[in-house]
Amino acid sequence: MKAAKLLAAFSIALVSLTACEPTRNTQMYELNGMVFQLSYTDWKWYSANVSRNGRAYYPYMDRTTDECSGPIGNRPWDCRYPCRRHDFSYRNLKRISARYSPGVWNGRNKNAADLQFRDDLHARCGDFSWYAEWACHPDANLYFAIVNLAPPYAWPWDAGKQGFVW
Repeated sequence: MKAAKLLAAFSIALVSLTACEPTRNTQMYELNGMVFQLSYTDWKWYSANVSRNGRAYYPYMDRTTDECSGPIGNRPWDCRYPCRRHDFSYRNLKRISARYSPGVWNGRNKNAADLQFRDDLHARCGDFSWYAEWACHPDANLYFAIVNLAPPYAWPWDAGKQGFVW
């Protein structure tokens, strides 16, 4: 009898948790906004303050990050925030693709995330004084080229950064 009550309570809790997750279209719309509509400065604030009043914004989204996983050598640039948004893009595209529709993680969406990463890196370079900024931009282009080497690839006509498609 106790096992049946426990199973019923667990089932209700599981149903209520999954019922709170928005639809694929809503999640893609919100992901698109977080990645392409927030400025670099706003993303830094969001990334540093992911919760307000004890509640996370979009609690179903994957915020895990390995910061900058690639070897960046002995460079003075702290690319933590551009890397966080890039990880956020990749991980949530892959999560939505696995849960709802496999076509969401594709070359065109990956390329859009990579282009936003490039723009964020260049915005980060703008945080430095003029004499350090000029040395930062070539590294930003190099980091972008490295992440853009990995598949899936976008066709040349899909190269624009208009946001994710779904």
